[in-house]
Amino acid sequence: MRYQFRPILKRERKSLIFRMNCFENNVTFAVHNILREKMKSRLAVILALLTVTGCSVNRNIYTIKGSFEECNEPMVWLVSGNEAVDSTQITDGTFTFNGTVDSPIIAYICTAPDRSIAEFECEFILEPGRLAMSRLYDTEVYIMEGSTLNNRLAALEKRSIDMVKEYALNKANSMDNFEKEINRQWNLLLTSNLDANTDNIFGLYCLRELSYEDLEPEEIIKYLNLFPDTLKENSLWKSLHESYSESSENLTD
Repeated sequence: MRYQFRPILKRERKSLIFRMNCFENNVTFAVHNILREKMKSRLAVILALLTVTGCSVNRNIYTIKGSFEECNEPMVWLVSGNEAVDSTQITDGTFTFNGTVDSPIIAYICTAPDRSIAEFECEFILEPGRLAMSRLYDTEVYIMEGSTLNNRLAALEKRSIDMVKEYALNKANSMDNFEKEINRQWNLLLTSNLDANTDNIFGLYCLRELSYEDLEPEEIIKYLNLFPDTLKENSLWKSLHESYSESSENLTD
């Protein structure tokens, strides 16, 4: 007996389409629920990892790499103020310091623990980041680069050397004029950098360089008062303030 297909009635076709649509909607809803739960789970894991990572990362870490050319010393020292705070060996002509620092400070890399007897040294700003020390041109001046403030200090050192070379090549300058012009240009350079950096320790460095003989005590105190309270806890700010506040008061009286 042959099986005969009968046409699907209109009402049956509508019912079938309705059931198929319901099935598709249910499947879609179930898939969405599964994906949503998976996304929630993944998001929770990511947030947990970020939380753990954020808690464990120390943003005050610094790394210093460099070398002193023509240096026969087996070690170098990291000096803050008059105290050697760290030391490391020179290996294959290079050295590395690793550590942490809470806030930027003026520091030195020296070839002796006592700066007064060190053959070479590099003055720089110790702050978080990857820092690299190198020799400036063919001089005995060493600079530090790799962070915002150290890059500014390095640029200042470079400009000072370039300035001396430029005026030295001008044979029309007498020695007296040469020294006067170099000092004048150096003071202008320091002042412009100071005015642009009264919110950071590089500005204090510039003020220290100017304070030796180019500014009156009351001018120094005015500049010191421009720095934020956080920097007024810095040893350099305190040293300058202590040195010149009494002189400024005497002049005022």
